[in-house]
Amino acid sequence: MTPSTPATRPTGPQHDRLPVEVRRLAREDLPVAARMFAVAFDSDPMSRLMLPDDDQRRRFLERGGRRQIERAIPHRHVFGAYHDGTLCGIAVWLPPGVAVRSAEAIPASAALRALRVGLRHPRLTVRYLRARAAAMKALHQSGAWHLAFLATDPRVQGRGVARRLLDRVLRRADEDAVGVWLETYDPANPPIYERFDFRTTTELTGSGVLPRLWLMERPPADG
Repeated sequence: MTPSTPATRPTGPQHDRLPVEVRRLAREDLPVAARMFAVAFDSDPMSRLMLPDDDQRRRFLERGGRRQIERAIPHRHVFGAYHDGTLCGIAVWLPPGVAVRSAEAIPASAALRALRVGLRHPRLTVRYLRARAAAMKALHQSGAWHLAFLATDPRVQGRGVARRLLDRVLRRADEDAVGVWLETYDPANPPIYERFDFRTTTELTGSGVLPRLWLMERPPADG
């Protein structure tokens, strides 16, 4: 499963911004964070291709999301946005050179569905997977920060919560003169991230069979 699908627009009107405190995610908030992850990825095209059953998809995403968060926490850049002490957003950042994979097994039904797609379109599938793997390897070796995923509570979307979660590391990346990258299958996301100076550097179309994939990079700000 591929991370980095925010379920939010990054800003809202200035007067409507939600006052939040951004700090490292508290472990007691892991269940809420995992549910937030599941909601964020529920409409993700790759999630829906692999797991068309709504209940199964949500259960798998919640388990897998929790495992990803747990594995990223030791790297000390898993941040929560808190409003009045309640978690309302989460961002999982991975420092340069760090890669975290979910250890959650893919359900047998999802693996079978992926196999069927691959067998029906073997050449396309191989090209797609090879291109994705090569691009991901280059990004991991580039010395850039990785925004693994970002999600907010749907009830506070459009109120600046995502911006606060992004700014936490974007400022540091600029100070250190290093880039930031992310990947997404959601066509709504590239225009949103472009507002933060991300640009698409790799786009895989999937030829209408596999989901379109965007890999986006943000260079450090000048000066």
